[in-house]
Amino acid sequence: MARPHWAAPHSARLTRLNSLLRRNESLCVDSFIAEGWVLLPELLTPAELECLGLALERCEGAAHQQGPKRQARRDDAGSHPLMNLHEWEPAFAALLGRAPLPRILSLLFGHDPFLASMNARVVEPGEASQGLHRDTPGSRSTYEHPQLIQVVWMLDGFQKRNGGTRVISGSHRWAWARRPVACDVRHLKTIRANAGSALVFDGRIWHGSGLNHTTARRRAVFAQYRSLDWGEYHVKPRPPRTAIRARLRE
Repeated sequence: MARPHWAAPHSARLTRLNSLLRRNESLCVDSFIAEGWVLLPELLTPAELECLGLALERCEGAAHQQGPKRQARRDDAGSHPLMNLHEWEPAFAALLGRAPLPRILSLLFGHDPFLASMNARVVEPGEASQGLHRDTPGSRSTYEHPQLIQVVWMLDGFQKRNGGTRVISGSHRWAWARRPVACDVRHLKTIRANAGSALVFDGRIWHGSGLNHTTARRRAVFAQYRSLDWGEYHVKPRPPRTAIRARLRE
């Protein structure tokens, strides 16, 4: 039977698919470099979100049963993060290999991503907003390459009403001594995205969650990645930003 005119040979389809993926990766990297964050919409299916929601419930139950030593301290907004989820439930560990994140993180770091922690943060109804802050320590803030990248997996949609993460775009390029002032806060952007999306941001960017005005919880999983030379920061220089784009052409 003759092949339909639209059906390309398998190798040709793979070539076009790889080309498309490379273009998307390039756009993601460019956005991350310019803004300090990039949004990857709806990477997870409804079935996967349901599975992760049930897994989170089991983790919360286990943390409660094992007492305060197994539960994390409250953060400045009052919520209880749950720690090291990938060690508790396989469903969370599976997020680590979800495309296109490993490739994008490798391009940004210059090596395979190194997971430092995977925690859940549940923002309860009426919970206060989180103060604006950075995640990267000052001693590791001056390199062009990020030393810390957060990936926020949204188990519920992020909106302004439910306290979705707020960011000041471009603030990862600020001098470390600079703090947000009124004119900067006017440019504070709330990330809006459907459940199953992933927000990837540089740990140097100023960010924080908002006030949850709704009657529903907002659940998210935070996977924190660090540079492999975290402990060698002062003696091992990193390549410039142009090297990131060069790797896209390899």
